[in-house]
Amino acid sequence: MLRFYLIVVLILTLFAGCGTGGDSVDRILDPTNPSVVKNVAAYSSYRRIRLVWTPSEDASVVGYNIYRSTDVAAGFTLVGSVGQASAPSYYDEGVDSDGDGIPDGLPNNITHFYKVTAFDRSGREGPVELSPSISATPGQLPNETIDLEVTNVTAWAGRNQAFIAWERLNDDRIYGYAVYRKVSSSSTDPVLAAITGKEISSWNEGGLSDSENYTYIVAPVVNEIASDVSSDDRSGLLEGRRVESRSVQPGKGDSTIPKPPGSAPNAPYSVKAEKHSIGSKSGILVQWTRPTSNTDGTIIADNDDLNHGSYLVYRSTNAFNQYVLIGIMENAGQAAYLEFFDPFGTESHFYTIRAADNSGNLSDRSDIACADATKTPPPSVKLVDAYSGANFGQVEVRFQPVAGFNITSYKVYRSPNLDSGYKPISSGILDNDSDPSNFIRYFDSSQDLSLGQTYYYKVSAVANSLESSLSPAAAATPGPSSGISVLEGENAVVLNLGSGATSQFFPDHFAKNGKITAEREGLGAAFSGGGVLRIEPQFPALSNVPLGERLDLIWRTDIRSQLGEASSGSLMADIYMVTSDEPGHGRYRLYLDDRPISNSIAPGTEPPIGLDTGFDGIVLEIDFNDPVNSTERRPTRRLIGRLNFNHLIDPTSPIPGTDITGLETVHMS
Repeated sequence: MLRFYLIVVLILTLFAGCGTGGDSVDRILDPTNPSVVKNVAAYSSYRRIRLVWTPSEDASVVGYNIYRSTDVAAGFTLVGSVGQASAPSYYDEGVDSDGDGIPDGLPNNITHFYKVTAFDRSGREGPVELSPSISATPGQLPNETIDLEVTNVTAWAGRNQAFIAWERLNDDRIYGYAVYRKVSSSSTDPVLAAITGKEISSWNEGGLSDSENYTYIVAPVVNEIASDVSSDDRSGLLEGRRVESRSVQPGKGDSTIPKPPGSAPNAPYSVKAEKHSIGSKSGILVQWTRPTSNTDGTIIADNDDLNHGSYLVYRSTNAFNQYVLIGIMENAGQAAYLEFFDPFGTESHFYTIRAADNSGNLSDRSDIACADATKTPPPSVKLVDAYSGANFGQVEVRFQPVAGFNITSYKVYRSPNLDSGYKPISSGILDNDSDPSNFIRYFDSSQDLSLGQTYYYKVSAVANSLESSLSPAAAATPGPSSGISVLEGENAVVLNLGSGATSQFFPDHFAKNGKITAEREGLGAAFSGGGVLRIEPQFPALSNVPLGERLDLIWRTDIRSQLGEASSGSLMADIYMVTSDEPGHGRYRLYLDDRPISNSIAPGTEPPIGLDTGFDGIVLEIDFNDPVNSTERRPTRRLIGRLNFNHLIDPTSPIPGTDITGLETVHMS
């Protein structure tokens, strides 16, 4: 009895003061309770802990309770329960203190202790006191990876989107990279935007607001449980040091899209790649030339939002497969030649570049470059123009051949849209001219062309069975054999009014008795552009036009010849105007019609006379103080409307008061 008594006393002493205080000795020693859970392990990650254990072999066990404390020996409280599973686990992400339905996360760098118990369908639970304490610290990296960090985190924001790139680590322990987003107007912690693979060193996301600034944070991550479970299980990810990008704001400036890098016609080279070494690193050096113009023809130097823009560098293992962003060159300035070193590049990699201006506009891809010249597609065709052809319904495409790359042939693509839908319409086009400075001509006489509709053309070069990128687009509008007449610019001259003026409409000093004693007439010239008839000035431009002066101008062109000898008919023409704008010159109201515009009543209010329906032309107001629609001291072309020529002159009868026959007149006031 003495020995038994001593044993009881030792047992009581052993369990006195342990556990949560809710278990009796009888319960602890109850052989019907589920046995102690085995092989409990805890894995840290950012602001959470993942627990795993071996499932109980007791068939009556239906689930598990998880207890947590910050003390190894006491204070354990129930934080969650899970059901029985073949690989049971539990994620501890803290409590939901703000009531938004999302756990707030555990505090990093504070050690937590856990116990796991099993319970059966009768409600019996294994003793907490006998369960071992397992510790883990959220956010803590193992000692050998604590100093891991990426370098050169760069960012550029486009239209409601952002691109982020960084220099990836050459470290076998890396699982991938965590990318966080921080919003300028928010005081909350950064939000996890993505976890990329270890071979990926960039991220792109959309849906951003142009009224916010965004900062991106990148940290390398290792997976502490990658050897135990599927590599897709990210529950054990631990972070290295976090590195921030600069703050970027999605663009909302002008919408002029830059041409691709290397597109300047006179550049000594477009894009090239070659083997290179920097210090102890060997890789590929990619070089390219700065674009000099936008896709709408404007010169970048006139509004140089590329100066504080960026260049996005992409790489692929195949010239025509998907390209992956590998780097961003920020604020490259006005340097004519630029370069990017890829320490992971090889002779088997292909590269392409996109120009990104400070207004959020992103160019198309540049030519493709590869250090292995036998695998490099030829450069794109640089100089491509399209014109209304000499024959009815035809378009002529002209382009300059690519010199020095043993080009075997060319292909022509067409689309009704500027930015998409290009399909090949001709291939195997040869350059049979020995002079490389002469243009190659291709005539599109397809029955699919519609008169008056604008089409867009791109050209590619083929060498060694490899095709270049498509050229910039050229536009043309097939029309009648003489093209579609479009007025494109004129200089102003004030009328010689003489003396004895009587009060007339708008302004008072305009005309004398409705009689015009001098007028300005433009002379027709060769076709220029896509089905455009350029009207050349006959006299030099007039400067210092008096404030409020009314100017009347007249152009004449042979429209009847475009319609044949039919006794009736009409022609709808797009009207463009080219001006050399100088802000501060005020607002102008313009009237255009194919009939004379009255100088005695308000233009646009003429009553019908005979077959004339009155004014049915174009009314336009231009404010040269408006920076959106006006560019200082550089020719600006505007499509100002469509004019219907329905008062056609008899080709055999002279214009009243003149000896001119067969020429239609455009009046402008």
